[in-house]
Amino acid sequence: MAYHRLVRDLGAQPAASRENLAALALRGLVVMADHTASAGVDPAVADLGEPLAVAARLGLPGREALYGHQLRVTDCRSHALLVAPTGSGKTEAGLLWASSVGSAAGAGGRVFYVLPYQASLNAMYDRLGGHFPGRVALQHSRALQALYRRLLEGGDDPRDAAATAHRQKALSRLHHHPIRVLTPYQLLRAAFRLKGYEALLTDAAGGRFVLDEIHAYDTRRLGMILATMDYLARNLGGRFLVMSATLPGVLRRLLREVLGEAAEVRADASLYQAYSRHVIRLERGQVTDSAVARRIAGAARSGKAVLVVCNVVETAKRVRDQLVSLLEGTGVPVWLLHSRFTARDRFRKEQQLLAAMGTRRRAAEGCPLVLVATQVVEVSLDIDFDLLYTEPAPLESLAQRFGRVNRARRLPAADVCVLTEPQDGQGVYAGSYVEAALEVVRQHAGARVDESRLDVWLDSIYSGPVGQNWADEVRHWRRQFVDACLKDLRAFQSSPELADAFDEMFDGTEVVPDCLAAEHSRLLREDALRASELLVPISFRQLWRLRRAGRVMRSADDVLVACVPYDPDRGLDLAQG
Repeated sequence: MAYHRLVRDLGAQPAASRENLAALALRGLVVMADHTASAGVDPAVADLGEPLAVAARLGLPGREALYGHQLRVTDCRSHALLVAPTGSGKTEAGLLWASSVGSAAGAGGRVFYVLPYQASLNAMYDRLGGHFPGRVALQHSRALQALYRRLLEGGDDPRDAAATAHRQKALSRLHHHPIRVLTPYQLLRAAFRLKGYEALLTDAAGGRFVLDEIHAYDTRRLGMILATMDYLARNLGGRFLVMSATLPGVLRRLLREVLGEAAEVRADASLYQAYSRHVIRLERGQVTDSAVARRIAGAARSGKAVLVVCNVVETAKRVRDQLVSLLEGTGVPVWLLHSRFTARDRFRKEQQLLAAMGTRRRAAEGCPLVLVATQVVEVSLDIDFDLLYTEPAPLESLAQRFGRVNRARRLPAADVCVLTEPQDGQGVYAGSYVEAALEVVRQHAGARVDESRLDVWLDSIYSGPVGQNWADEVRHWRRQFVDACLKDLRAFQSSPELADAFDEMFDGTEVVPDCLAAEHSRLLREDALRASELLVPISFRQLWRLRRAGRVMRSADDVLVACVPYDPDRGLDLAQG
């Protein structure tokens, strides 16, 4: 009776009233206390230490070892926007900012390092875990498989690896670790009122959020992220650092709409000059043209490591097949990386790539190799190639692709070649943004890229109707999300309907290729975690297409089986679905 009266009284007040926020916090604390006590887990200390102590952990002893932008973020006490070249220590800057903000507050909240892609998240987890052992959690839809595979590769017995991975996953659900590496969708779970959402919000209170490469999201998801940032900053004391190699004026204005005052930190002009490491080349045609393939193969035969970035998976597969044929018998490997691999094969490929092409592992001498990839390579993968060929894309994406080439400045300059076709965005991007980016590339073809001018180039695109339409779309989706999810966010109101909407929008689903179905069924009885490594993520739209074609069935183990080809080197072939 008292419970119902409390809920009724809270419902009569605005959702953001002190009483409703207190109820959210109380409910969250009770859930967290109950779960952690049952698990026998002690709360972890969130304090990272003073900035200079953090710098030392990161291998940057003393102030003299810091770049100017890394030093200036230690003066920030709240929200900040950071713009610096790719490969210039933005990750370290983000942790220094979090340390500084936490020290100023006396007792900082959790640190949330937010990235858009699983490959980037896995790499960042490894990187931060090396600096802060035992204090970093990995949170995305396939984190359990990623943790398990890392333990296996480290020499753990499969049974021990499974137990450790499950414990690490459980600790992350218990909000134990002071540093989280996660997608923004993990934060949006609270807005969709998934089970335990009050604990998610309580854990986020006072949090320090580092958002890396915010350009990677479409207008709908960006609007939802901005709305969530506004809620966390306004109601729960969250503080945000948004950092990127490019931050055009239209995006800065949108960020200031939700954050208000935010310090702006830019890399020094001298650093930008030192990071002038690319020469733009505009090449006619498309990446699947035989003449383009021959030029890529010729560069690889001459000893170069070549990165080829395609916008869609099927194009990447086709290009990879062309190059394998052209390079047959030369000993030059041609690798393929995209999102439609099993977790087992994806992890193998990522580790192989980082071992051969990781920025800190690359030697100056020749390393002939070709990697054909999709957008999964764009963000936070610390890799370093000699030459780039890329399909046309929006300028922000092109800048990120450039950043995977000559990253450590081993070469005086490296060519980044942008193809002129196709210009329609291929269903991934709006054609208007691709066409505008190509016009900028045309104007600067043959010149070294001055990364300090990237925002100026972007402003030339976003200052007119294109930018206004983009900003209006983002604001529309932000308002929609506030009205649907955040405006009436209260305690004691888990929503199964919103939970279903979340799953359809973000989680997608997973299938097991039919060629692996027997192995999957056997492993389910021997080692369920190893069985989960045989699943391939696909979207609900792709699932519906498979169903219409009669290419998917449900197994006796209640698992979706995709009756399409799968190859460990090429991935799932949905073109035949």
